[in-house]
Amino acid sequence: MNNLDYDPIITRKRVYYEGSDALKAGYALCYNHDTTANWWGFGELTYGADKTEQSVTAEGEQNEGKWMRVEKPATGNLDFFAGVVSQGQALTGPCFVDIDVPNGGITVVQANVACTTGVTKLYVSAGSYYLMGQGTVGAAQRCVGMAMETYDRSSTAGPIMARLVLPTATDLAYDTAGGDGPSALLWADCPWSEMAANPGLGFQYFNDFAEGIALGTGSGLTTFDVGPKGITGWVSTVATQGTMATVAGGAHGQVKLAAGTTTDDVGIQAQLTSACVDPAAGKTIWFECRAKLDTGSDQYFMGLASVDTTLIAAGALDETNPSYVGFARDVNTTAGALECVCAIGAGGQQANATGDCSTDAGTFHNYGVKLSSTAISYYVDGVLVDTQANTTTASIPTAAVCLSFVSQSESMTTKDGLTLDWVRLAQLR
Repeated sequence: MNNLDYDPIITRKRVYYEGSDALKAGYALCYNHDTTANWWGFGELTYGADKTEQSVTAEGEQNEGKWMRVEKPATGNLDFFAGVVSQGQALTGPCFVDIDVPNGGITVVQANVACTTGVTKLYVSAGSYYLMGQGTVGAAQRCVGMAMETYDRSSTAGPIMARLVLPTATDLAYDTAGGDGPSALLWADCPWSEMAANPGLGFQYFNDFAEGIALGTGSGLTTFDVGPKGITGWVSTVATQGTMATVAGGAHGQVKLAAGTTTDDVGIQAQLTSACVDPAAGKTIWFECRAKLDTGSDQYFMGLASVDTTLIAAGALDETNPSYVGFARDVNTTAGALECVCAIGAGGQQANATGDCSTDAGTFHNYGVKLSSTAISYYVDGVLVDTQANTTTASIPTAAVCLSFVSQSESMTTKDGLTLDWVRLAQLR
C-alpha cells in the first residue's frame, strides 16, 4: 500500500461476499448480521466447550459468520455497514474481498450525488452499492460518511473521496413517516446541526408558531408587537383589512393569515425583516414551510422577498420592485395551481420558472426552495417540481430577501386563508 495516495489510518479487512454481482472498488457492503451459517464449518455449542463440526449455529451461540460474511445493502442490514471494497480489486461474487472499514479514515467510495467537501453527508441506502445523498420521506438509509472532495456525481455515478464512520441514525430526522417534517431531498446537503453548534458556519431560523400571536383587523397595523405575547420583527401590511393570528386548537402551533372577506385584492402581507438572507456565490439558501391554502382561486405568496409593502398590490405580483423567490398565485395563475416564481428585483427582469405545481385547497403541504448562485430548485412535499437555472435571461435574486407571506381575496365568492404550521430557513455564511 502506498501511503502517498491512501490514508494510512484506513484499516483493510478480508471478508466473504455472498452475492453474485461484479464488485467495484468503493462499493458499499453490509454484514449479513442475521446469518447462522458458520464460516469455518464448525461452531461452539457452549462457551468454552470443544468445537463441534457443524454448518449452522443457532442464535445465542458463537457464530463467526456475522463478522465475516457481507452482502449488498438492504433495508434490514443498514445498521451493520461493513465498509467499502478496497482499491485495486475487480471481483465477481461469491468471493473473498478486501474492504476498508469505517474508522474515520478517508478512502474512495462510489457515489451518485453532487458532493461538496465537508458539507455533503453520504448515506448507505437499501438496494444500492452506491453512497447517496439523503433520500425521500421514509427512505431506508444510514449516514456513514462525509464527502472529502468537491465533484458532481449526480448525473454519472463514480468514485469520490469520503471519510467513513459507523452508521448513525441522527440524520434520519427528515425521514418522517407522516411527511409533515422537513423534506429530505431539500435539506440533504444543509449542515443544520453543525450550524446549531457553530453559528459561524451558517444562519438558521425555525418557527413552530406557538407564541400566541394576537392581531386585530385594521389598516394601521405595522408590527406584530402586541404586548407580552407578540413577536417583534414581523412587519405586516394590510390592503384594507387582514389578520394574522394563532389558530385556536391548531396542533403544535399554527398561525393563519386571512382577509376575512370576498372582496377583490383585500388581504394581509407579513415579512420577518429581521430574518434576512443574502444570495451570494457559494452561499446556498434553504427555505421550507408547511402550509395550507383555504382556496385554489385566491392570491398567495410563500417564500423569500426583499422588503416591499405591496408584493401583491392589486392582484398581481410586483414584477418591478422586489426580489423574490418562492410560490405564488395571482390573477394570472391557473386555478388550483401555484407558480414557481423568482425575480431579480430593482427593475430587473421577471424570471418565473417554467412550471406550475398543483395544490389542493384545505390540505397541508410542504413548499420549499433551495437557492444557489447557479440555480433555484423548487420542492413540493419533498419532490423536486421545477428548476430555474441562472442564465443571461433569467437570474436569481441579487438583493437580501426575508421570510414573506401574503394572503389576499380574489374570487369574490370564497374567503382566502393561508395557515402556516412551521417555517425553516438557513444559509451558509
